[in-house]
Amino acid sequence: MRWAIIFIILFLIIGSYIIIKSNSINLEDKEGKVIFAKKFGVWAYQLGKNTKDVVGLAVKKNWLPEEKNNLTRNITIVEEK
Repeated sequence: MRWAIIFIILFLIIGSYIIIKSNSINLEDKEGKVIFAKKFGVWAYQLGKNTKDVVGLAVKKNWLPEEKNNLTRNITIVEEK
């Protein structure tokens, strides 16, 4: 569980860094902080939406194998007396 939390925090930090650098945002002034907050919010919302979509598709997927050759049906049990 600890590694999952560390991974999530690192993922958010890296995402924040990419948002700041790709948009040339200056966090030292108020306007830059507002722009960053808006862009981070949109990014986090899209991340959640995409995660929900992927999980929804994975849940709907048929993960069970097809029953074509079930070898256990041909096993004969012999009891010794």
